[in-house]
Amino acid sequence: MRFSFHSIQNLPSDQILDGVCKLFKENLPSFDEEHEAANLATVAEHADAETYKKNLEGILLIIAKDTHDKVAGVLEFEPMQNQTTVNFLRWILVNKNERGNRYASVLHGFYETYVANLAQRYRLPMQQVLSVHSLNPARAVYEKWGYETPPPPLNPEGERFVLMMKANSTELQDAASSFEHKNE
Repeated sequence: MRFSFHSIQNLPSDQILDGVCKLFKENLPSFDEEHEAANLATVAEHADAETYKKNLEGILLIIAKDTHDKVAGVLEFEPMQNQTTVNFLRWILVNKNERGNRYASVLHGFYETYVANLAQRYRLPMQQVLSVHSLNPARAVYEKWGYETPPPPLNPEGERFVLMMKANSTELQDAASSFEHKNE
């Protein structure tokens, strides 16, 4: 397992970005007909490396590669901007053949460390936010990671997508601080 962190200023090779695009084409879950239509738009945004690059402004990527140097997973997120304290997790996607190998947990761990470092740097509490289809079984994983589903009006009854949130705790900030000191 290898992981790399990327922004628009330091994108990986087109070959790796094409691997991420292939991951989207082959591994997006679908839960209903409307979701299937949304998936077509997502796949179009990830059609190839050049198209994908055009959609990465303000997005950070964490890419996981397997032992054969193939893209095994990706986490896309929008970090806080303009002094907001919200970090939006756009996608966490793992190759179907690699599920159960902890790629999602490790990708999410890197994301949490990044958010904790932001919280420490700006001395602000941070929110980690994601939106997930109400039928997606990954909700249980997100709950295990500490995400909660706020009540209405943030999550109206009967909605197809559910907003989940997690406050950045001092425990995460302390872990980030410890991680930074080990790497100095």
